[in-house]
Amino acid sequence: MLKWIFLCFCCCFCQLLSGQEDKKIYHHEFGLNATLLFNQFTSFDNPSAGIYLINYKYIKNRNAFRFGSNIVDLNVLNPDPLLAFPTRLNGFNTNNRIGYQRIVPIYNKWQIFVGGDVLVSYSKFDLDASLLNTYSLGAGPVLGIQLMINKRISLFTESNFYLTYRKQTDRERTQFSSRLRTPVQLFLSFNL
Repeated sequence: MLKWIFLCFCCCFCQLLSGQEDKKIYHHEFGLNATLLFNQFTSFDNPSAGIYLINYKYIKNRNAFRFGSNIVDLNVLNPDPLLAFPTRLNGFNTNNRIGYQRIVPIYNKWQIFVGGDVLVSYSKFDLDASLLNTYSLGAGPVLGIQLMINKRISLFTESNFYLTYRKQTDRERTQFSSRLRTPVQLFLSFNL
């Protein structure tokens, strides 16, 4: 009985998706990082949720201005058996990016995009009365691929190479770094 209900649901969902095909050009695209959701159903072992949870794109012709953000609030108690008392980590981390991308259709419902981002992040952590503030700025190119499921729903992944400048205020330490992110994050996006 459950199989028949599932089959009916799938048929209705497919009809809903095929019924949404229209000629309107959508200018706003909202995306959610769906990596952890898909990892629940697959055997991929990627513990990272990614650094950008929410994405927004304003699309005009084949150009898009993009924004991504993520805020993580931590309040962790680490009961280490080797220490005489447990340690507590309080703090938050915010990562933001703004950028531009050029969209190039390659085949039917597939498209690639190339562009660049500017990054800003700030984190503040308190580990048992020792305060750590970190600021970072960066920039870099982006390359991605997107599958348009229909006119309103799509899946995309991207790879980027960011150069960042990072400063920690507690130690007066600065650091330059580079990071290449492979396309292991999957985003589910909706056009409005």
